[in-house]
Amino acid sequence: MPKKKEEVLETEEQKDEDVQEFQPTQEELAEQGKELLFENGPTLNQVEEWKSRFNAIFCTEFEDTMFIWRTLTRLEYKEVLKVQNADALYREERICEKCILWPEEYSFVQMSGGKAGIPSILAEQIMEKSGFTSAEPQKL
Repeated sequence: MPKKKEEVLETEEQKDEDVQEFQPTQEELAEQGKELLFENGPTLNQVEEWKSRFNAIFCTEFEDTMFIWRTLTRLEYKEVLKVQNADALYREERICEKCILWPEEYSFVQMSGGKAGIPSILAEQIMEKSGFTSAEPQKL
């Protein structure tokens, strides 16, 4: 016998309630190592994995977007410089593609649709933390 419309609606509502009941709490996420560093961000476990892989990671915030990044290696720097006829903007974008860990898959497409200065500032910060600043000589 076919179900009445009200019975079908009740069943769908119960399914929705069941789904909502299984949403993990912050405490459960923390126990599983899936607690987020910030809203819609990476998990704390992911951050710890990055730290172990890259020794040090850094964070830069632009209004509502958080960027997590690592330093550039000498080999990566040489690869960026090898590109013939590359201008400074191109090099900044390649540095960002190599070193930005979050947002994931940060690429030229995302950079071209975003604010123009963000890749430049991030590349500058990456270069500075990667040792590309002139250190003040110390007196002996």
